[in-house]
Amino acid sequence: MLALLVPLAFPRPAQTVPTYDPARSYAPLVEAVAPAVVLVRTRTRTSTGDDSGSGSGFLIGEDGLVLTANHVIQDVSALTVKTSDGVEHQAVVVGSDGAMDIAVLRLKGDGAPYPWLDLAKDPPRVGDRVLALGNPLGLGATVTAGIVSGIDRDLALDRYWRSDAFIQTDAAINQGNSGGPLVDLDGRVLGMNTSIIAGANTVGFAIPSHVLARVVPELTEHGKVLRGFLGLDSNKLTEQAAAKYDVPDGGALVYNVLKGSPADAAGLRVWDVIVAVDGHKVASGADLLGLVGIRRPGEVVVIELLRKGKRQTVEVTLGERPSEP
Repeated sequence: MLALLVPLAFPRPAQTVPTYDPARSYAPLVEAVAPAVVLVRTRTRTSTGDDSGSGSGFLIGEDGLVLTANHVIQDVSALTVKTSDGVEHQAVVVGSDGAMDIAVLRLKGDGAPYPWLDLAKDPPRVGDRVLALGNPLGLGATVTAGIVSGIDRDLALDRYWRSDAFIQTDAAINQGNSGGPLVDLDGRVLGMNTSIIAGANTVGFAIPSHVLARVVPELTEHGKVLRGFLGLDSNKLTEQAAAKYDVPDGGALVYNVLKGSPADAAGLRVWDVIVAVDGHKVASGADLLGLVGIRRPGEVVVIELLRKGKRQTVEVTLGERPSEP
């Protein structure tokens, strides 16, 4: 689990849930949380006209900071945010990251202070009860209940970050729920609802709060996520090669080192087999990209590798991964 949690502190406290009996009703919880959940409306210009769409989001700051899924707002020409009081707000994208499917918006206008939700500091357990809030299928504000069905699910969505931390829930998530919060019984955000498995019944996934807490400050400050960069290309070892190199857990075989890159400066070479980064096992090139991608430019990582059958370690000062074209 990523350990870097950045608190989002504001003068006005997050929405608080009064004492209630969840065995009888979730209504007090919903009444406390729902005011911070928003509807995100989008418009995209196409060659045949304008297409409209919608998704969900939730306020994470009294100043109008909104968290939503990147796929809700990607490539749109205009967007508005409707808060729970029925008011439509103009909004701007503060920062977004397609790989992690996270975007931060800011409401324009003087409606502050807004109600907002706090991100949970502790991870959920399988079996914990949760609510999913959002605006699915054009129906308007909707709440569904369920449990945490699984944690640390690997959806293999992108190669530049470790996508093995998703929360799985059986709380119904449908089209339009993307960007809405998954909350615990105390009203804290455990994750942001982001995807489902097509054709499955009540199998949805949320980006966990510890990932959101790390990424939101970067998106707010820089407009993007800054990822570490080695500057090499690698492939997963074949079973035969793994046996030859005596690395039963596999490794990342380097087949190209970019000239002038951090890897080049540190002396990494073609045919090196990278087996660990800062003590974390590397079983493939995807593992290597993921472990480096969660680190920041300028950080020093310790690479454990095999070179001509001998194990050694190399320290590399990471660069910044270039933006994707």
